[in-house]
Amino acid sequence: VQSSNSGQYVVALAGVGALYGSSDSGVTWQPLYINTRTETTRVAISGDGGFMVLTAKSNNQFYASGFSTNWTKVPVTGTFVTVYSLSQTGQYQLGTSGSTVQYSTNYGSTWTAVLTATFFTEVRMSTDAQYGLALSSTSIYYTSTLASNPTSWTAATLPAIDTPFALFMSSSGQYATVPGLSGIAYSTNYGVTWSIASSPAYSGTIRLSGSPSGAVQTVVVRDTTTVLRSVDYGATWTAMAIAPCNGTCILGPSSTSGQGMTMLVSAGAFFVSSSINSTWTVTPLPTEPSEDGGLARSSSGQYVAYSSNTLGVCVSNNAGASFACPNISTSPFICMSSSGQYQLVNGDGDYFPDGVYRSTDYGATWASYDSACVGCYTGIAMSATGQYQVILNARQFSSPSGTPTGAKLSTDYGASWSAVPSVSGVEVYISASGQRMVAMDTQYSDGSGNTVSQGVNVTVSADYGVTWTGTATFPSCRSAQMAISQDAQYLLVAGRDCVMVSTNYGVTWTSAAIAPLDNWHFPAVSPTGRFMAVTPWLGQIYVSSDYGATWGARTGVLGEWTGAILTY
Repeated sequence: VQSSNSGQYVVALAGVGALYGSSDSGVTWQPLYINTRTETTRVAISGDGGFMVLTAKSNNQFYASGFSTNWTKVPVTGTFVTVYSLSQTGQYQLGTSGSTVQYSTNYGSTWTAVLTATFFTEVRMSTDAQYGLALSSTSIYYTSTLASNPTSWTAATLPAIDTPFALFMSSSGQYATVPGLSGIAYSTNYGVTWSIASSPAYSGTIRLSGSPSGAVQTVVVRDTTTVLRSVDYGATWTAMAIAPCNGTCILGPSSTSGQGMTMLVSAGAFFVSSSINSTWTVTPLPTEPSEDGGLARSSSGQYVAYSSNTLGVCVSNNAGASFACPNISTSPFICMSSSGQYQLVNGDGDYFPDGVYRSTDYGATWASYDSACVGCYTGIAMSATGQYQVILNARQFSSPSGTPTGAKLSTDYGASWSAVPSVSGVEVYISASGQRMVAMDTQYSDGSGNTVSQGVNVTVSADYGVTWTGTATFPSCRSAQMAISQDAQYLLVAGRDCVMVSTNYGVTWTSAAIAPLDNWHFPAVSPTGRFMAVTPWLGQIYVSSDYGATWGARTGVLGEWTGAILTY
C-alpha cells in the first residue's frame, strides 16, 4: 500500500492482479487495475499522486499518468526493474534488479545501475530525488547526492535486529525505519547512523507504514494481533489496543498528520448488507470458508449456512451474528428451504464422510443419506418449501468414460428418493415451486488430473425433474457456476471469462456486458430475477438491477470472495 505525500491519493494491491485506489484519503475506493491472470507484486506512486508504476511477475510493468485506470505497458528492452519509489512528479524513479539498484530520470524509460551488492530487498528515495536508501539482505546503503551523483553510495551500520526485511523513509528522506525479526532500527539523519528503537517484544515479520513526515509510524506483525505505533519518528514504540483480526492484518498508509490509519484484514468474515447500495457489516467467522465456496440463506436472512475446510458446515440462526459448526461434512453444495427448516449438504470425503446430510430442524441436528457411496454426489437443490429435493450423481472416477449416473429425486422433504438416470451434470438448481429444474455440466477431471470436459452444458426440466432437455452449450466458459430466480425464468452463469444471462428459462442466452472479463465465480440472483451479482476470485462485486441487461461495479466492497446471496 502506498500514498501520495498529502495522503489524498492511496493505492493498494488487493492480491493477484488487483489494484485499488482512493482519491479521498481512503474513504472510498475504486478499481484501478483488475486482471487476475497477471500476478502483480509492487506498486509505487509519486509524491503528488499523478504518476503510478505497477510491477508484475513475468517481467510485466505498467505505468499510468494521472490517478486513472489508463495503463500503458512498459516495453522491456534490457534489465527488468522492480520500481519501489518515485519522486514528487514520478520523473525520478528508484528500483532494484537482483543485486543492483537501478535509477531512472525519465519516468522509467531508461535505467542505470547505480549500486551493486548482495541481493536488494527494498529501496526508497526522498520526493526531491536527493536522498536514497537501499536495503540488502546484509547491509543498508545511503546517498545524499542521488540527483547529482547517483552512483555515490555509502554503507551504514545497522544495530543487531536479526534479518532486516522492510524499509520506511519519510518524504524528506530525513527519517527512516528498518524492522527486523527481533527489533526495530531507526535513523533521524538520512540513514547515516542508526539506533535501536525501544519497543515491546514481538515475533514475526512486519508490515510497516508511516506518515509522510515520518513523525507517526505503525507496524503490524503478520499473522498476529500485535500492532505497534511510534509518534516520535520511530524512536519508541507502544502496543495499540485493537480487537483480534482473526487472520493476516495488512497495513495501509497513515494520513498526512498520522492520526488516521488504514488496515485491511484478510480472513474469514461474514458481510451483510441491508440494501444493494448500503454499507456492510462484518462478523468474524469461527473458521475460514472453503475456497470452493458454499453458502445458503433463508429468505428472511435469519438462517445462514456456509462450508469451511476444517469444521465442516457452519450454521447461524441469528442472521449471521454468530455461527455453530456441527462437524458434518464440507462441500460447496449447500441448500436450504425458504424458511430455513430443511437444509441439505453433500460430503466430499476430504475432511468428513461422503454422502448427503440433511436437517429438518433449521440446522440443529443432521442425518446422513447414503454415506457409504464414495464420491457419488455433487449438485443438490430443494424447492422453497423443501418438499422437492434433487441430488445429482457425480461422475464415477472408476468409470473409464467418466459418465454421470443420473439424479435422485425426493417429493417428501427428503424422506425417500427415486432414481432419474436421464440427466447429467455436476450442479443443479430448482425453482421455488419445484416444477422447474436446471442442471449444469461443467469442466471436470477424471480423477488423475486429466481434463475430460471443457465448457458448460445446460439441461432443463419443466415437470419436477421427470424429463430433461438440453438447451445450451458454452464451449469457452470454464469452471462455471449458476444462480437462478425464484421461478427459474432468469438464469445467470459465471465462469472463467464468461458471464451468461437467460431471461426465458434457459432457452436462449446472452453474454453480460461486463468488461474486462475475469475469473468470475459465485453468481447470485434475487428471487424476482431483477437483481444479479457476480464476484471474481478477488476484487469487486459487479451488480445488475435490470435482470442482467446492464452491470456496474460495487465500489467500496472488496475481498477474496467465497459466496454471494441476494435476498430480495
